[in-house]
Amino acid sequence: MCIRDSYYTDANLAVGVRIMTVDDSSQWDRLTVNFGELIVTALATIYKKIKLYTNENIGSGEISIPEMNLHTQGMWFSLSGDLTAGIDPHALGGVLSGIANVLLNVAPLFLMSDKQDLGVVVEVRSVYDGKPSIYLYDSYPGGVGLAEKAFRMLPEILRACLDLISSCPCTRGCPGCVGPEQQVGEGVKPLAIKLLEAIIQEAHLDQPGNNREA
Repeated sequence: MCIRDSYYTDANLAVGVRIMTVDDSSQWDRLTVNFGELIVTALATIYKKIKLYTNENIGSGEISIPEMNLHTQGMWFSLSGDLTAGIDPHALGGVLSGIANVLLNVAPLFLMSDKQDLGVVVEVRSVYDGKPSIYLYDSYPGGVGLAEKAFRMLPEILRACLDLISSCPCTRGCPGCVGPEQQVGEGVKPLAIKLLEAIIQEAHLDQPGNNREA
């Protein structure tokens, strides 16, 4: 007899990141986008049962496995305080997580990859430069070029992220865009839209290549 599960499992990870090298960078007054080598540490604490097609969380349980360390490639962007000035500091982590959730769903469409090939990390205050940062990294040791390609295609990817959130019919956030409100916090969706618009305007991402510093 064939049994088809209506859900898949996903681990809830406590993730940290350490920057080893910065191999390429684009800089603007209030935004820096980098590519380089990272060490990502991940400790799985619980697993979640995620319903197929709707991405609803339908259950969870505890797990205990050793901490994992991944030396890989990643791209990340750091924001100055001016870009996030209109966001309550207590809500900023949720807003960054909401954007990271969308980034993880949208980037594979441009990179011709699977969602599991990538990972994201959010830092409200980066150890590297003290700024709010979002990291996108290859899920394979040494990297396979996905994050580097994302670094090159960031204008298209971020515009697609903004389009996805803006066009989603939900009012408070859902698994199809920034994530459910109980996961990222109240009022995250409009703040994520506002922040993405500010990032795109700051970097003139509708004009790729402009204002890039060597």
